[in-house]
Amino acid sequence: MDKEQWKKHWNTLVHCTQRTAEQAGSAARLGAKKVEQSAENAVAYTRLKLHVMDLNAEIRAQLRTVGEMVYATHSGTPTDSGVLQEALERIDQLKKEVRRSEQALAALRGVQRCGACGASNAPSSVFCTSCGRPLKD
Repeated sequence: MDKEQWKKHWNTLVHCTQRTAEQAGSAARLGAKKVEQSAENAVAYTRLKLHVMDLNAEIRAQLRTVGEMVYATHSGTPTDSGVLQEALERIDQLKKEVRRSEQALAALRGVQRCGACGASNAPSSVFCTSCGRPLKD
């Protein structure tokens, strides 16, 4: 093999090595981006789970308060109906927030939650597989 052929082979080898290195770099960047996205999803999921736990704790506290008001009324110390109504409305608000948060958790897991019955459905489902109602985006 003469010098020109060696030079040609050498250039081909260098070009292939550069191309492989660029492809490896692209694959590494893509992999790192996927890992970053997974980590962000895990953090968001954990924050939402903690938020749902806090909401449920507040719901339990509100229900305890409502129970005490009802019992006070039963035992002869009537509770102002406006105060009781406010506590019940707060419970309704908290439960709505729990449902919204649970839907966001389901979306992070890649499933849809039925707004009517709460069942998990595939992301491609249009109707709930449990109750048959339409699923809303």
